[in-house]
Amino acid sequence: QMTRREIISLIGEASATIVATAAAGFTFWWLAKYSTIYYDRLILGLWKRADGSIYKKFADHPEAFRCRIVEHPGSSPDCKEFRKQDIVSIEVGLDFGGNKSGHAFVARGYTDGYRDVVALKSRRIMAKEKDDPIDSNRLDQLFCDFVQDVIDQYADIVRHWDTIEYCNVETVFWDNAETVLGNSIRNAVEKRFPWISVKPAKKKRVNDRINATVRLMGAGRFFLTDDCESLKTAFSDAVWDKEKQDDERLDDGSTDIDSLDAFEYTIERDLKELIQEVEDV
Repeated sequence: QMTRREIISLIGEASATIVATAAAGFTFWWLAKYSTIYYDRLILGLWKRADGSIYKKFADHPEAFRCRIVEHPGSSPDCKEFRKQDIVSIEVGLDFGGNKSGHAFVARGYTDGYRDVVALKSRRIMAKEKDDPIDSNRLDQLFCDFVQDVIDQYADIVRHWDTIEYCNVETVFWDNAETVLGNSIRNAVEKRFPWISVKPAKKKRVNDRINATVRLMGAGRFFLTDDCESLKTAFSDAVWDKEKQDDERLDDGSTDIDSLDAFEYTIERDLKELIQEVEDV
């Protein structure tokens, strides 16, 4: 017959087992409910914002959207591959940053018939990263150097001696809230790349731009290269503003809205065609 002490000890061991089992079950339920964002954050140590994620499918698995631009596709690639010739048009978006944000550059390519949207290259420049203030002349130089990098890495070019007869980098869209900076960018781009058209962004309704991007991601029609680290982070971190009753993207300086705007400037004129393509897939 068990003594009172033995009975209490047995009850304690059984209770501990039940509590541990329940805790483990709750942990798996919690991780499943709140997706791989928390797994990345707590287990892998990769910080991502989770509450109200806008581009949730991307934030959960950004590697699923990875691609590369190649001369010749490989036999067993580890990600989606596009040939340079597959990219029929390239546009570049430019968002001018305020005091608490940064200037953002994003180059985007389309495949034929708006089938795939490919973010080719992105860069975000914070004023605090530079020893000297970024005036309009310095910004012109930084942006034109970015465009040149896009041309060198991703453009389909036809040359005749030193003359460029064809290049699929076609248009620059700049943040129309800054007319002076925009005009300076236009003059610099037209001087260095005379075939590129420079236009102010239309700045269509933000949620329409968001909806189009989310649908493209959901349909497997959006990709980005390893040269888009700033845009990748921006998509992963973007959340809805929980203080607002209606859906509104949080824009308080804690996330990179500049890169999202710059990307959206390159697709906003084509939303109807892009959505139609998604619906036809």
